[in-house]
Order: sequence, then structure tokens, then C-alpha cells
Amino acid sequence: MNFEISRKVQELRYEKAEKEFIEAKMDLFEKSEAKEKLTEPLYTIINQDEIQVYSTDTSGTG
Repeated sequence: MNFEISRKVQELRYEKAEKEFIEAKMDLFEKSEAKEKLTEPLYTIINQDEIQVYSTDTSGTG
């Protein structure tokens, strides 16, 4: 009887851990998608800023 209770407790712990793991994976996936959506615009802004800085440096030395 004690073995049955212990097994049930372990099964419940496993199910809880599995649920937490799946929730964490979904959260990671959602955050990774958000990161991807922000990366491209950020790259564009940085690139445009570097072009502007470069053109300001080269036009001022003439």
C-alpha cells in the first residue's frame, strides 16, 4: 500500500514538472519570436546610423 502511495506521489510530481517544462518551452518560443521581430528593425536603425556617421565624417574632411 505504501508503495502505491509513493508511486502516485512520484507520478504527480512528474506531471507537474512536465507541465512546467512545457510552459517554459512555450514561453521561450514566444520570447524568441518577439526577439526576432525586434532584431531586424534594430539592425536597420544601427546600419542607418553608421551610414550617417560615416557620411558625416567623410563630408567634413573635404
